[in-house]
Amino acid sequence: ENGQKIPFKRDYTRPDVCPVLAALRISRRAITLNVPPNTPLAVFSSSSVDSAFRHITAKHIVKFLRRSAQAAFNLWPDDKWLNSWASHSIRVTAANVLHRAG
Repeated sequence: ENGQKIPFKRDYTRPDVCPVLAALRISRRAITLNVPPNTPLAVFSSSSVDSAFRHITAKHIVKFLRRSAQAAFNLWPDDKWLNSWASHSIRVTAANVLHRAG
């Protein structure tokens, strides 16, 4: 609600689902792979001849979100509820938070 503060801190016990550690890894990876400053930071290493990196796509985001939801809600990998998590889920959540904030 209005004035709500949600602290974020590094979660070393579950680094694969920690958003803070993920942001740090993404930033460090972009620096290591010499990603130009005018391109998105979200990249991964590639053995392609034309580039040392590839951009993270919606497919990658969906896989991560579903794995995170599975861990957070103790779901089985084949739980049909996981299909409701998509890359668009982040935008919907952000829009709802902004709307509630006024």
